[in-house]
Amino acid sequence: MSVTFIALYAIDLGAGIFMSGLIVMAKSLGAMIFNLPAGFIIGRWKSLPLMVAGLTGILLSTLMRGLISTPLLLLVASFLLGISATIWDLTRLTYIRNNIPIQYRGRILSGMGGLFRLSRIIGPIAGGFLITMKGYPVMFFLQSAFVLLAIILILILLPRGRKIISSSANEPLSYLKEHISKNRRNITAAIVGIIGISMLRVARDFILPLWADNIGITISILGIVTSFGALIELMLFYPAGWIMDNKGRKWTIFPASVLMAAGFLVLPLTATLSGFIFSMILINIGNGLGSGINMTLGTDLAPPKSPGQFLGLWRFFSDGAMAAGPVIIGAVSKGFSLSTSPVVIGLFGIGTAAFLMKYMDHMKHS
Repeated sequence: MSVTFIALYAIDLGAGIFMSGLIVMAKSLGAMIFNLPAGFIIGRWKSLPLMVAGLTGILLSTLMRGLISTPLLLLVASFLLGISATIWDLTRLTYIRNNIPIQYRGRILSGMGGLFRLSRIIGPIAGGFLITMKGYPVMFFLQSAFVLLAIILILILLPRGRKIISSSANEPLSYLKEHISKNRRNITAAIVGIIGISMLRVARDFILPLWADNIGITISILGIVTSFGALIELMLFYPAGWIMDNKGRKWTIFPASVLMAAGFLVLPLTATLSGFIFSMILINIGNGLGSGINMTLGTDLAPPKSPGQFLGLWRFFSDGAMAAGPVIIGAVSKGFSLSTSPVVIGLFGIGTAAFLMKYMDHMKHS
């Protein structure tokens, strides 16, 4: 719910565009820094305490977002949110790596991506009206209530006293190094692709609200059109999973990169609501085709032993890209103009797609 409005919230608290970029970045930076330690922790701790710890951290940092009154404290809360979220995310991905056969993994993880997109349908509409009527803090308090509900459900429904995740103890780092060396081509190509699509995704959450504000679109209207875009993405999650499992991972991440890049290249030419919606739809179609691709590639390429270590490294790169994106965009906007940023991001996306087409294998598993 909050990701659509976090840049506008930062500006409302008194942050400039560059500072708002740092605040949007902070969640990904916290995740990036903690990804590698989390990968090692997963191999040693039981999953239930890790899940609860991660969600409790998300709960507290989300509450903090609603209670603070300065951009600096919002930056700290977002950083802590990233640390907590990475524990939750890596625990969940390690479970899937160990328990879901590879030939079904694309559809399972694209389905999970579809659930994320469902939240983007409901969240922006609710958030837009809540902000308009009650202000930003109420939105974060409602989000906290949902996180608390998730913690309660996990404690009630998941069995205690045994490990939910069947994982082996961490292998020596030499094992991980050998695995990466044997699969260097696909791992390198996949990392480049994930860095590219992560940059495009975080740019969507940062640039689109700022551009909408720039051309006079209100927060409530932005919430409605964002939810409409999420509905488009939701309709594409199953086709995306089917393509991944039957045609290969490459044929979702490549068109996803091209379409999202095209949407950003069109954005500076828009000055009306209809033009903004057209640009946003291109980006949404691309992102919908990429449903679950980050999680799928990471779990595909993870070794059978110590997958948590590899996934921590994998998320380090993707979260690093999401951390760098808002800073780059903010710096470009400050040094040039807001309209220059989507062009830079769009060209970066086109470059990513070209690299994937040349170097990435199909990675077909059916």
